[in-house]
Amino acid sequence: MTKTLKSIAPVQLGKMFAALYGVMSLLIAPVFLMIALFGGLAAKEGAAPGILLAVVIGIAMAVGMIIFYTAAGFVIGAMGALIYNLLAKFLGGIQVEVE
Repeated sequence: MTKTLKSIAPVQLGKMFAALYGVMSLLIAPVFLMIALFGGLAAKEGAAPGILLAVVIGIAMAVGMIIFYTAAGFVIGAMGALIYNLLAKFLGGIQVEVE
C-alpha cells in the first residue's frame, strides 16, 4: 500500500531535531573539554592562570555548544518542515510504501 506524506507539523519536527542535535552535542562536548584540558596542561610551567583559563573557556564552550546545537536543531527542523510543506503542495509529497 502506497501512502503520500503531504505535510509535517513544524513544531513537532523542530522538537525532534532539537532532541537529536542536543544528544549529538552531548556526545561531542567531552571532546571540547579534553581539548581545553590538554591545552591548559600544555601551558608553560608555572602558568597556573593559563591552565585555569583554558579549562573555564573549554567548559563555557561545551555548555554553549549544547545550548546552541539544541536551539539550532529546533530552528532547522521547523524551517525544514515549513519548506517541505510548501514544496509538497506543488510536487505532491513523498510516497512511501507501508504494510
